[in-house]
Amino acid sequence: IADNIAKNDGKDVIFFALEMRPEELIARSISRETYEGVNEEDSPEEIARTTREILNGQNYDKFSEEAKRAIEEAYASYEKYGENIFFINRKVRPSEEGTQDNSVSTVEDIREAVQHHVNVMNCTPVVIVDYLQLLGSSSGNGAIDLNDPWI
Repeated sequence: IADNIAKNDGKDVIFFALEMRPEELIARSISRETYEGVNEEDSPEEIARTTREILNGQNYDKFSEEAKRAIEEAYASYEKYGENIFFINRKVRPSEEGTQDNSVSTVEDIREAVQHHVNVMNCTPVVIVDYLQLLGSSSGNGAIDLNDPWI
């Protein structure tokens, strides 16, 4: 969803990646690009690459030249719209004082991150939260208020 919005509409997307690392999500996008770039007469198994292959570079030396070219083209394609996708991680421990923390743990953290984006980028982003159940409440009781207008 984030890729399509950024690619087709050119809108900013903030993706709150509470379960997966941003690197994994980017590898998925690049893998998808390799599959989308396969011509009908080509065999996807020979050219397109899996997320794991993209992430780990498994057997890169053994890939065909067409597969290597597909990966390069997928990276180039992702670079064009990937600059509109902003990943924010789940906070797993308090940050050290004085360091910039690019993570969230509550709905309030998300609200602040979105407002910061609006102030800095001068546009309202599309917001995706994956996955909402991992968020805590700012009240500290662990429950998310589903009546909160930000949910």
